[in-house]
Amino acid sequence: MAIAWLPANADRTNLFTYMKGRFYTSLPLRIKNETNFDQIAWWAMATQNVVDTAAARFLIDKLIAYTPAAASYNVGLNGHACRILADSIRK
Repeated sequence: MAIAWLPANADRTNLFTYMKGRFYTSLPLRIKNETNFDQIAWWAMATQNVVDTAAARFLIDKLIAYTPAAASYNVGLNGHACRILADSIRK
């Protein structure tokens, strides 16, 4: 969450690079539930903050493809998804 919310700097970029190398390949291929939705949303915000355009686009495509029952999920998660998608349109 620090990578997603706090201003980008070298330490957070290094932390993101480490975490991406360690955990990124274990992210779900499709969003099937709220846990998947949460994981993809936070990773997408982090990718946007450290300007990892390729990873951001990959994760944003997952958010765009997912629609079933999204409205029933945590309102905060829906807000994060809206922010991610709005930011991606502006770029």
